[in-house]
Amino acid sequence: MVRRRRARLGLRGWQRSDSVGLAPCEGPDRGAGAAWPAALDGLLQQLGQARAPGARARVVLSDSMVRYAVVPWNPALAGVEEEAVFLRHRFGQLYDAGTAEWDIRVDRQHGERARIASAVDPAQLAALGELLRARGIRLRSVVPALADTVGRHLSRLKEPAGWLLYHDAGLLSMARWEDGAWMCARSFRVDHRWRAVLPALLAREECLHDGQREAAAVYIEDASGAAGGMPEMQGWRVQELRAAERAGEGA
Repeated sequence: MVRRRRARLGLRGWQRSDSVGLAPCEGPDRGAGAAWPAALDGLLQQLGQARAPGARARVVLSDSMVRYAVVPWNPALAGVEEEAVFLRHRFGQLYDAGTAEWDIRVDRQHGERARIASAVDPAQLAALGELLRARGIRLRSVVPALADTVGRHLSRLKEPAGWLLYHDAGLLSMARWEDGAWMCARSFRVDHRWRAVLPALLAREECLHDGQREAAAVYIEDASGAAGGMPEMQGWRVQELRAAERAGEGA
């Protein structure tokens, strides 16, 4: 019998909620493309020679391998094809022409409001699927870490405006919402001092996005497992969100 497990694929390898002593994939950060071989190698070592015919995998990708964009609602778009062209143009503007050709997905649960879209290199997704298929495992879905965090905690975000943060493996991802619509979604490289610099980082982002409402609510999920607790920030209402692995959630 194959047990269902929650997994995360990222710069520091493959992690499972019931695994112990898993060594991270060490090495310099050379961008999303360079990170994939190390991450897949970590997954390969974790799986070993085991096969699991009929098993299905839901993979949560590290945000180091994902690009995000907030996409405004555009009623002039006539159908899926026009929306796809619009999304590729948006990512090409924010990043580069190569990113515009990535596999782009957009949240469709927020109706006529600005939504979060994500882009992942399709060649890397194909490599992941091939590795799993070789062991009889079907890749059911791939979810970026920030998008996964939004999906699990959206019902808790009751304030008119605020920030949702996700920290793991030296990366801090953050999204700002206001009146039910997303205003920004982005990721930053951080070190062990991220709690200390968080007030300044949030203040800077608030100035950049200039919302109509004060976004004093800050929800933080720290999946790194590092000690330190939640930061105390004057003027901000910080609430800790329980990380999925610690909560024992299945995939």
